[in-house]
Amino acid sequence: MYETLIRVCDFDRLNNPSFIRLAVTATNVQTGDQVSFSNYAANPDALHYVTPRISRVRIAPAHIIASGSLPPGFPMTVIDGVPYWDGGLFDNTPIEPLLDLLEEDEIEHLPIFVVNLFATHSNLPKNLKEVQERMLEISFESRFLLAHADADGSLTEFTTMIEDIRRELPQNSPVRAKESFRRLSRFRALKNVRVIEAQHAPMTGGMDFSAHGVSTRYNSGIKAVDALLR
Repeated sequence: MYETLIRVCDFDRLNNPSFIRLAVTATNVQTGDQVSFSNYAANPDALHYVTPRISRVRIAPAHIIASGSLPPGFPMTVIDGVPYWDGGLFDNTPIEPLLDLLEEDEIEHLPIFVVNLFATHSNLPKNLKEVQERMLEISFESRFLLAHADADGSLTEFTTMIEDIRRELPQNSPVRAKESFRRLSRFRALKNVRVIEAQHAPMTGGMDFSAHGVSTRYNSGIKAVDALLR
């Protein structure tokens, strides 16, 4: 995998934020914390980012591999002496690292697309295999969207509340100078979220790296985007 990434990826271009802003997440095996490896941060002078543990680095093959080191199929990846597993073990929809990539004007209008990989609702499992499938689905479903979504599945009430606070808070309020206020304000970008609902597939299908398995998921993704755009 290292050799393949080195051969097919232009890491000079990948680390040029004027070409692409990139953040990948991994889970610290020892502490259980999520770390975001990023080639850019919109506010480098901030005391705290939206993501508490963002690490601005030159993205290398090890960072990409760490973000996909899903146990038990793949071993942990060690970076600077720290062992990492797949970032999805902590949060499979890492919205916060994305918010740290956005410039102020992009918070207002830039569309954000989230691919919903795993079913939030499912039939009751009837055997041990289905129990294992459902357990994995629940473990990897979108925590953030579930926690903040309205009854209709949107984030309108959450983002409207943030806009109300920004509008009602006096301009001379010392609260506006706090980093926590700045962090909260960036979450208003979630009003631009569009969820792509992919066709449900068993979680174990995500471990199928055969040509047929990869092609099936690729074509499923194309159909899901087409459905959203229509």
